[in-house]
Amino acid sequence: MNMRKDSQIFLKKILDYRNSTGKNNFELNYKYFDDIPSVETAIYDILDDLVSNNCLTSKSQVIDLEGNISINLTLDGITYFNDEKEKNSAVIFNVSGGQINIAKENAKIDVIMNNIESAKDQKGKDVLVNNVYQGNEQKRRTGKKVFISYSWVPESNKEWVRKLEEKLEQDGVEVVIDYKDLRLGHDKYAFMERIVADETIDKVLLICNESYKYKADSRSGGVGEESAIITSQVYGNVRQEKFIPIVNEYDENGMPYLPNYLAARMYADLTDFNAGYEELLSNILGEDKKDGNQK
Repeated sequence: MNMRKDSQIFLKKILDYRNSTGKNNFELNYKYFDDIPSVETAIYDILDDLVSNNCLTSKSQVIDLEGNISINLTLDGITYFNDEKEKNSAVIFNVSGGQINIAKENAKIDVIMNNIESAKDQKGKDVLVNNVYQGNEQKRRTGKKVFISYSWVPESNKEWVRKLEEKLEQDGVEVVIDYKDLRLGHDKYAFMERIVADETIDKVLLICNESYKYKADSRSGGVGEESAIITSQVYGNVRQEKFIPIVNEYDENGMPYLPNYLAARMYADLTDFNAGYEELLSNILGEDKKDGNQK
């Protein structure tokens, strides 16, 4: 399987639960997946993996006005779900109302896909799943790539960064980030030097919270190492707009937690995520609406 780690964990938890209970029909509350950052992203990831592994038949279709995808599995698809004894069985994912409803029915997987054309536009027509995927891929790809530099402290900041990463990827921006792209045995310093100087990286997003500022200013930890590399690029690179400070936290005086080397820089204010995200995305896509913030 070529999936994100959290998507693999999501799928394994479902299959383990089914195997342990012996039930063909069951419901699992979202709390069962507290360790999965985004259930919907995991489901889309599984669908993409099914497509890439030739697990879907040509009969797979969008079949109703709600945008549900009905997927018929090939024999490879049935093997994928570790259920070779019953050729007519598979797992159904149906994300709705805060629960994941899972069952086996006619070798189909039904998934709520919010990014398919609206019910009003579908007008009851059947659409081949291959066409749906091609359309979505064309819509999602922007050709833009960013790297995210951030502090792992506190835990809530990691979750915030994961939310930003997933939102950017949903909007067609490729995201390079340590937990996905830095492997055991890699040289972290060399990785950062390569990433920051990489011409294919359109923007470097610097997530500025209290911990990031402290580590950057004191040159401590991974953030400190990254900051040493980024500082030389910020002051020596003519494309200074490549580096975007993103503030998601203010101090007790209402001042942004900007490292000293970024103190005079314009920054994106994402303390209100929804309000600031569109401006950030416009900047990444080269469609700037504003000049950012400076206090």
